[in-house]
Amino acid sequence: MLTITESAKRKILSVIQAQGRPGDGLRIAVVGRTSSGFTYDMHLVEEGEAAAEDIMVNTGDFPVIIDHQSAPHLQDVIIDYVEDLQHSGFRIGNPNPVWTDPKAMAIQELLEPGVWHGRCDAESGGRGGHSAGIP
Repeated sequence: MLTITESAKRKILSVIQAQGRPGDGLRIAVVGRTSSGFTYDMHLVEEGEAAAEDIMVNTGDFPVIIDHQSAPHLQDVIIDYVEDLQHSGFRIGNPNPVWTDPKAMAIQELLEPGVWHGRCDAESGGRGGHSAGIP
């Protein structure tokens, strides 16, 4: 279903241990989507907080709880924890399409960076220019 890297597991376990609740698990859900990807909610939950329709994933170190509506959008997801000089945090790699409806996908393609070639600054009054072929 999903993969949690060793780096992410270490970070999650350190937070669980710091809170002194070794039975806690990680709940992850898709809470929205934009033209560029899904938005997520990740938080720790106490042992036994899973609902009957939730999906439980055993990582070996802690349970991961996924609500049934988010499950199709979390297939083959990789959760990683990155820490370097410029930033640190969880990074979610999701290979799933944000939109499966062809009309929604067409709208997404129009909204992708690089399609809009107009200017949007104070000089142009914030109106921007024209995209190729669109008056």
